[in-house]
Amino acid sequence: MNKFRQYQMIAILSAVLFGVSAPLSKLLLREIDPIPLAAFLYIGSGAGLWIFQRLERLIAKREHEEASLSKKDIPWLIGAILSGGVIAPILLMFSLRITPASTASLLLNFESVATALIAGLFFSEYIGKRVWISILLITLASILLSWNFTGQWGLSVGAIGIIFACFCWGIDNNFTRNISSKNPFSIVIIKGFSAGLFSLSLAILFKNVLPGLKIILLSMLLGCFSYGFSLVLFVLALRNLGNSRTSAFFGTAPFIGAALSFILFKDNPNIMFII
Repeated sequence: MNKFRQYQMIAILSAVLFGVSAPLSKLLLREIDPIPLAAFLYIGSGAGLWIFQRLERLIAKREHEEASLSKKDIPWLIGAILSGGVIAPILLMFSLRITPASTASLLLNFESVATALIAGLFFSEYIGKRVWISILLITLASILLSWNFTGQWGLSVGAIGIIFACFCWGIDNNFTRNISSKNPFSIVIIKGFSAGLFSLSLAILFKNVLPGLKIILLSMLLGCFSYGFSLVLFVLALRNLGNSRTSAFFGTAPFIGAALSFILFKDNPNIMFII
């Protein structure tokens, strides 16, 4: 397998791990409030990768030869933490409560649109004709999925929340691209702990009830794989494939989530979902 193909597979595996997060998070939302769930997901991502990194160093008895974060990386990292580690997951968790998991999963496709648009408009990354066609099709599909069919005119609140979350992750992806040459484990560990503890502080501030230990551990386990290992793999793909290509492969995540949603929740797709 050549290196290009290898990084394509890495991007797809990242998508699989992230794709299952929406339906599994909706299950957890039966037992935990949105802000604490967002907090424990990211604490889990940081903690899981920190433990993995320590174990790897003990077994291999050597350090990874990866570039360390520097002072000039801090603004990009802070931006990624706030946009993708705090605002986006909190918006998603609140929106998941009032949106079918299958619809929410497909709406997450809009993250690739947001990432590509922000990359093209603000970071001078070339967007080809095929990418523009993909952007148009995904945008139209997102509008159809977002439409309120309950008799009231307009877009559903939950869908709008998910689209805003996707824009925040699009900002995060572009900020992360600027530090993607640095140690991906360090990026995810710092981002996970910082975003998680910040969100947990918000949960305490707003007097959210924290769940039992079992739900906390399950939330952290999901975060470890869906937001931890998934992000490390995403960063590795990002540095070798670029924003547009990586986002295209990562765009398979929503379909994986939708498929799992049908199994878990027996969601019945309406005509707009099928379109």
